[in-house]
Amino acid sequence: MTTAISYDATAALYDDADYARPLQEGDTVRCGDGPDDCTVLGAWADWVWLCSLNSGGFSPFTARAGECALVKQAEAPRWPYR
Repeated sequence: MTTAISYDATAALYDDADYARPLQEGDTVRCGDGPDDCTVLGAWADWVWLCSLNSGGFSPFTARAGECALVKQAEAPRWPYR
C-alpha cells in the first residue's frame, strides 16, 4: 500500500511574489505603470505612504502595496544606530 501525497490546492494558486516580505520604510518602489520611483515613508496593512523621488512639487500619496514593485530594499541600520 502506498501513501498518497497530499496536494495543497491553495498553494498552487500563489507564486513566490505573494510570499515576499512586506514593504518597509525606506524601500524604493515603482507603482503601477508610473515611470517614477518612490520611497516608502510608512506602511499600514495593505497601504503604503509614498513620496516621489522626482518630487517636482508632488506631495506624498498613498497606494496599495500590491500595486507597487520593489526596486531597492532599504539598507539595514548600522550599529550603533538607535
